[in-house]
Amino acid sequence: MVQLRDIPVHVLLPYLSIGDLYRLRATASHDDWDVVTTRALSARIGLARGADATRISAHMWKRRCRECGTFCSAVPRFCTSCTSDPRSRVALMTRAEIRILCKDRRQCYRAVVGELARVRRSRVGAFLYWRDDVFARLCTTRGAA
Repeated sequence: MVQLRDIPVHVLLPYLSIGDLYRLRATASHDDWDVVTTRALSARIGLARGADATRISAHMWKRRCRECGTFCSAVPRFCTSCTSDPRSRVALMTRAEIRILCKDRRQCYRAVVGELARVRRSRVGAFLYWRDDVFARLCTTRGAA
């Protein structure tokens, strides 16, 4: 069985987004991968050739979406396309979507929304919550009911 560390990273580089490269570099335990991904990432985001991991991290945390790597001004640093994609690990949900999941059971809705921390508000004023937290809370609420 082929393991990920046996694959030369330069084969994967053209197919990875900036966000994928950033996460790969952050989790790389193989020294060759760390050097190659750091160079590729600094080149893609427009930093100087000798940019180190600390400078790359500072640049990503200040200006870019942490999921896909595009420029982003939202707080927390996730762009609208990443937070609205249900397959994304940073997807957000509104209260209306939570109400649909609870199938209009008032106790379920109150239990879920009452214990979740609000992440941000949308442009139209809707409260947004992390999708993973909503589903985790739904599982515990339905298990107790």
